Amino acid sequence: MVHQFFEKVATRPELLNEAAVRLKSSVKGKSKCLKFSEIFAIFFPKSGKFGQNIESWIDVISSEFEFNELKVNLFWRCRLEKLFRKLGFSPRKPKNIHVFHFFLYLIYMYRLLIKDEYQRQDKIFAFFKGFPIEETKVVMFSHRPAKTADSFGFAFHRVKTACFLNMIPFLDEEFRMISEYLGAQELCLTERDLEKARETCNVKGWIEQGVLLLNMNLTPTNSEVYQHEIEQGWQIFTDVLISHLNREYENLVFLLLGSAVADKKRLINSERHMMMNFFHPSFYSHNEPPKEDPGTIYDLWERWLPFLNANFYLYQKCGRDSASLIDWNNMNGKKVGSTCRIKCIRYFFKRILKASKLEKEMEPYPCSYHRVSNDLVVFGKTMMRSYYTLKAWEIHEEMYEADVPKFSLKDFKPLHGHGRFYKNYY
Repeated sequence: MVHQFFEKVATRPELLNEAAVRLKSSVKGKSKCLKFSEIFAIFFPKSGKFGQNIESWIDVISSEFEFNELKVNLFWRCRLEKLFRKLGFSPRKPKNIHVFHFFLYLIYMYRLLIKDEYQRQDKIFAFFKGFPIEETKVVMFSHRPAKTADSFGFAFHRVKTACFLNMIPFLDEEFRMISEYLGAQELCLTERDLEKARETCNVKGWIEQGVLLLNMNLTPTNSEVYQHEIEQGWQIFTDVLISHLNREYENLVFLLLGSAVADKKRLINSERHMMMNFFHPSFYSHNEPPKEDPGTIYDLWERWLPFLNANFYLYQKCGRDSASLIDWNNMNGKKVGSTCRIKCIRYFFKRILKASKLEKEMEPYPCSYHRVSNDLVVFGKTMMRSYYTLKAWEIHEEMYEADVPKFSLKDFKPLHGHGRFYKNYY
């Protein structure tokens, strides 16, 4: 049940808009600003009622959100306390303190956005409405929305960005590789699918299947003067969400894109979840090497197949039925051929696990799950936890061959048209 303060404020946005007018007047030269209820519109629905999805996120905020009150001056802390008491709530009671901290945080962020002359129509927090938190399977974590267009709440959804456009060829390559081994062409993206994906950048299908596309910073900045402060402010919120997902759920897949979000690894327990940190696609395309420092320790997309391995992990940890897997080819949500594709992928994983049991004697220790690389060699868990630099690639390859249990699907020849394997030396 959503906290009643949210419900009362939702029907009376003028209460916080009035406070925001005073807040705007305290910032010199920033007279043309959006209202508080316009920037944070998700908390002020016209009907005055929140949907079930939004309620699930508000419940997390109401029970866990914490904010350093000293970041906001005493005058605004007192004004917000008066507003709480006016609506019948004691802000210092344990059941209300997290909500008080959250609205104090929104006032803090509102002041920063005013200073930065924020005039965009980004749908901040819109992922509350379109994504139930309890259905999360994969979290794809990026840096910030593009400056070229207003955000729809999810990272790179319905906005043309280099990040998503460079991601599509990697997705296409992964499923072409599997389809060749299975002899199942239905796994491939058609040219029409690829063209439409590039044109619309619509990933509604991913979102509906439990892929949370989250930006570390919920708005871009106009000025470098306030960039660091605003980004640090947004990270207070996103850190709370990641910590909640890490603590309250098990067997999630976290895909961290780029060096900007690499430090979020500290919030994720790698024993409970799968985590992969890749070069950000904006600086790294299918046909070009990474533009970031080659000495940095991030995985290459084409080497570690994140879309395939996310599903492989979910298949091993979350049950082997269709409901646990993501049909990555279903980007626009139309689900055409989805059942068939998932069935083929499940069969592919089933054969991998069956083959891995044949190689059990070669393993120096038990693996809790396996992972597939781009030459369709399957490694144990240690491979996922090992990082490498591009300069030391050959040295690490020799180390892996010596220490990491693995077997190759090249030992299995596909019977084209039937999607079956047999081992070539049996």
